[in-house]
Amino acid sequence: MDKKDKEELEEWKNKSINYIDTYGIDIFAPKKNTKITSRLFKLLYRITKIVLIMFAIAIVVLTFIILSMKWKECYSQVHIDPVETLSNMYNKNVKVKHKLLDENRNGKYILTVKQNKEIHFNAIVEWTSMKNDYSDRCQKYYFDKWENENKEKIIVKESYEDNLLIYSQFIDIKDEKEIENAVKLIYEFIKFAGDFYFPDWDIYLNTAKGKIYPFNSININMQESIDNAKRMYVEIQNKKENTIEKTENDFIKEFLGMPIT
Repeated sequence: MDKKDKEELEEWKNKSINYIDTYGIDIFAPKKNTKITSRLFKLLYRITKIVLIMFAIAIVVLTFIILSMKWKECYSQVHIDPVETLSNMYNKNVKVKHKLLDENRNGKYILTVKQNKEIHFNAIVEWTSMKNDYSDRCQKYYFDKWENENKEKIIVKESYEDNLLIYSQFIDIKDEKEIENAVKLIYEFIKFAGDFYFPDWDIYLNTAKGKIYPFNSININMQESIDNAKRMYVEIQNKKENTIEKTENDFIKEFLGMPIT
C-alpha cells in the first residue's frame, strides 16, 4: 500500500467517524448494515404516518363534538326540548312515544314517564313555547285508580283544548263545618297519588263566594291545610260586595258626569 492509498483510507475512516458522531449511522458500513438502517427508516416512517393519521382523526372528532354542542345550543334558543324541560319540571324520566312534527320541528309529542308507563300525555311545541297536559293526566289517572267510598263527593270537570286534557275537581261546601271532612278526603286522594301529585293540580273547595285551594305545595300538612281552608272560608264570607245596585237617578248622574252618592 503506497502513501496515497493510506491517505485515502485514513480520509475514509475519518468521514465514517464523523457521520457516526453526527447522525448515529455508519453510512460507510457494509451493505448488511445499510439494509438494517433502511428497514429502520421505513418502520419509523410508518409509525410517524400512523401517529399523524390518528392525530388528524382526533382533530376531526373534536371539531365535530364542538360544532354539535354549538348547534344544540343554537337550536335550544329557538326550540324548546319537551323531554328535558318536563323531566326537570316534574322530576321524572320523560320518554317520547311518538311525535308528529313539521319541517320546522314544531308539532305534537306523545310522551310517557319511566316511573309509570301507563301514563301517556301530550305536549305541543311551537318554537320556544310549549303546552302540555302531564299534570292533568296524572290527576285523572290516579283518581280513576283510587278506591274510596266517599269518592263521589269529589266532582270532576273534564274538557279538551287542542287535544290537551283540562282536568279539575272540587267539593261543594255549604258551611264551615263541612271543610274538615272535605280537606281530609282530598288529602287521602293526594296521598294515594304519592310523588305524582303536583301543586298545580286543580282541586279545590267550592263555596258560594269563591274557590278555596287547601293544598298548594309539595310539603303537605293536613291540619295546617284544614286551618288555612277555614281561615280562607271566613275571609271569603266576610268579603264586601264590589257591585253597587244603581238606581235610575244614578244612571242619570253617571250620564251627566256627576258623582254618584
